Amino acid sequence: MTRKVANLLPLFLSVLLLSPAETLADGCGQPATPISRVQGSGDRSPLAGQTVTVEGILTLDSRTKDGFGGFYLQQADRETDNNPLTSEALFIYTRRQDGTRGDRLRVTGRVKEHYGLTEITGVQSIALCGQEPLPEPVMVTLPWPRTPESLENMRVR
Repeated sequence: MTRKVANLLPLFLSVLLLSPAETLADGCGQPATPISRVQGSGDRSPLAGQTVTVEGILTLDSRTKDGFGGFYLQQADRETDNNPLTSEALFIYTRRQDGTRGDRLRVTGRVKEHYGLTEITGVQSIALCGQEPLPEPVMVTLPWPRTPESLENMRVR
């Protein structure tokens, strides 16, 4: 064996021994921008135009033929900021087929306001971080108990 091949052998073996979840979870759990911070407490995102990395749970997939061309990503219940003025969810505008409902995803892309809704576009990466329970829907009644902006893209009942 040449010296170069011998040096690469431990790396090759370690990749083979990793479970699929470990290889898919690259970067998962590392610091990310909270979705509530991307949303902000006003009508527009304070991070519009910036590239961010967020993590959350895919709650609704709308990448179907007649769908909106993306999916909804919401913070896990344990990760919310408990601020009634901020939404805990975003629309991720992408045709990439990574993830299904209930998957925790790590997404990097650009924050954009589109017809008054905050979304991530220009998706650079999506990492699968495992499965998680869906966030509980927020109970609402009409008339709205608070500004609908604070519930943007979130699960509601």
